[in-house]
Amino acid sequence: MCAMKIKSPISEKYGAFLKALLSDTVKPHKDISCQIFYDLFRIREFQWQYKVEFGREVDASLSDIFQDIIAHYLKVLTNYEILCEHKQGKLRPDILIRTKGRNKAVIEVKTTIGYNRNLIKENTYKKKIGRIIKRIQSPDNQNSLYIRRCE
Repeated sequence: MCAMKIKSPISEKYGAFLKALLSDTVKPHKDISCQIFYDLFRIREFQWQYKVEFGREVDASLSDIFQDIIAHYLKVLTNYEILCEHKQGKLRPDILIRTKGRNKAVIEVKTTIGYNRNLIKENTYKKKIGRIIKRIQSPDNQNSLYIRRCE
């Protein structure tokens, strides 16, 4: 009962942020990579200001927000069905792109490697991507997946 009478600028602003991610009316800048960078840079800047002023000593992760921003722009710019964390058997790719009920592409978004540094050093990420492709790929999908390590 109490919660119905309470107004919160924090929850209202967060709700507005999530509604913006759901919106497909605002078109991004023509250079989508710059748009994604700008969005994430500004979010990170606000997060840093908050961290300093609030006295938070450890950053909160932005990996899920980054993933949602990528999915948002894919939805805005394409006619594909974009699913985040959609479970397919034992796998759950970060972003699954579908059209007409068929899987077309998978995007794995890796922003931090945390404790699992061998994921990169020993190329185990390639094995994971291979398992995802095998599980997600529809029989008619012959697209190749190119993996490039960004430093």
